[in-house]
Amino acid sequence: MADAVNVTTVEDGERQLVVQLTNLSDGTGESKVTKIDVSALNSSATGKACNEIRIEEIWGSVHGFDGVQLFYDADTDVVAFSLGPDWTYQDFSSVGGLKMYGTNATGDILLSTLGSEASGDSYTIVIRAVKYYAS
Repeated sequence: MADAVNVTTVEDGERQLVVQLTNLSDGTGESKVTKIDVSALNSSATGKACNEIRIEEIWGSVHGFDGVQLFYDADTDVVAFSLGPDWTYQDFSSVGGLKMYGTNATGDILLSTLGSEASGDSYTIVIRAVKYYAS
């Protein structure tokens, strides 16, 4: 059996992206699983492909796991944000969001669960991000 994992796109608009990530673990956990693939997001009104998102807000609830880490996908993946157990809310909009970085960064967001996973561990994470487009 595999973890019951869902990625739900709430909004994939011209400028804003909102996704909900959920997991009900069977005890196997996740290791750098792609959760947001920018190449799969809607293009701009002028047909430009999205090549980056900047995380503006994160709401998260982590139960059982020691935590969850979000990474920017790059040659060497870079930790974008870590969520500990229990409830988390962070607003980065006043500083322009969490900017993607890393060598040959793809724009994708990966996720890993932390600690010893047990059946029934869970998380729910909502990410609101701003989309950027290739020139």
